[in-house]
Amino acid sequence: MRFDKKDIKIPNGTTIIGEGVFENFTSLRAIDVPDGVEIIEKDAFFGCKKLKAINLPKTVHEIGDGAFAFCNKLRHIILPEGIESIGSYAFAECVSLKTIIIPQSCQKIGTDAFLNCDNLEYVILLNPNLEVYSLKYMIDTGIPNNCVVIKGNKRIIRR
Repeated sequence: MRFDKKDIKIPNGTTIIGEGVFENFTSLRAIDVPDGVEIIEKDAFFGCKKLKAINLPKTVHEIGDGAFAFCNKLRHIILPEGIESIGSYAFAECVSLKTIIIPQSCQKIGTDAFLNCDNLEYVILLNPNLEVYSLKYMIDTGIPNNCVVIKGNKRIIRR
């Protein structure tokens, strides 16, 4: 499905952005997610190649598998306090992504959440108690060698 609209307004009262609902909307450049949205399901914005900006409210607590995968123009994302889990491949192939800030509320980062984010420079994890397996796996498999990871107030540099 091809879609030519550049900006989308999700209606107030929406609590879930459903699986694949905006998948491959290749012209979509910006999305403002309203307060009240709690879950962004699997592949919700998958393949939105021109998506540059997304504003997530504090009510979002779950980002599903592949939710923002292949969003090639997405450069920076600050996830709001309230996010509890980031699914597998959630930001995979976001080749322009340079910085991501993950809030203290985050307890789980899925497998390959940042796979092939080749330009990723900084991952800032505000939760010093983030599940160790998730952190180790993310560092070992999903981010470039030169990416700086900051966990709590401790700086971790891959290899």
